[in-house]
Amino acid sequence: MGHYLSQWSVSWGLPVLTLVWLLVLLNGCEDSNDLSIKCIVGSQSAASVMAEAWQYIYSGQLLILFLLAQMAPIFFEVWMEAGIVTSTVRLVKQVLTLSPIMFIFQAKVIGFYTMNELKFGGATYVATGRGLPTERRPFLGVIGESGELIPGGLYLDYARLTYYDGASLLFLMILVLVAGGTENTGPQLVGILVSLCLVTVSWLLAPFIFNPYQFRPSCWINDIKAWMRFFLEDGGMHWKKHRP
Repeated sequence: MGHYLSQWSVSWGLPVLTLVWLLVLLNGCEDSNDLSIKCIVGSQSAASVMAEAWQYIYSGQLLILFLLAQMAPIFFEVWMEAGIVTSTVRLVKQVLTLSPIMFIFQAKVIGFYTMNELKFGGATYVATGRGLPTERRPFLGVIGESGELIPGGLYLDYARLTYYDGASLLFLMILVLVAGGTENTGPQLVGILVSLCLVTVSWLLAPFIFNPYQFRPSCWINDIKAWMRFFLEDGGMHWKKHRP
């Protein structure tokens, strides 16, 4: 049970910290000429205070240590079974095939369903209806032989799970940048910025990256047609009926 709760805490920890970062920036005392705020002359700016805090929490050394700790179990298991060369090759392949992005996405999905079960109960096996892993999933649906749109796809599957939260996290990052969260901070924020970028890319793009045949031109064209009909046909009828 602790594993599933930790997946939720990890997936929600970074957005919460980003929101705290933004609130500290917006409440910082930056202008000593502003009489509405009691500023202390010579005090640190909010951006520099947060940069020092994130440097300890999200330092480059800690990130590397965290990644190595996550990869250690499979590395040693394959090492014992097939040797260190095979284990090293396996590890390199995982990194090159963007498996960390997949694991971040998986943690988000596990955390979402774990908290839903604790809130509402009733956990049961639900058949997804998906076929072999090599079967491609459309973005918003497919157009039938008679020309009608049959809704169903990645967007409807994962909008509430990851897309909305990924878009919110991206919006928070933009607000932090606009509020001056990276001004005069040097390399102190490299760790948290890398973490934020990895999480945002994972939550928004992982289903597309790992969707079979996602980058075929014909598949793109079909997805664009379905997207336009889903949101624009009959005043957004499909969106009103099937929105997550």
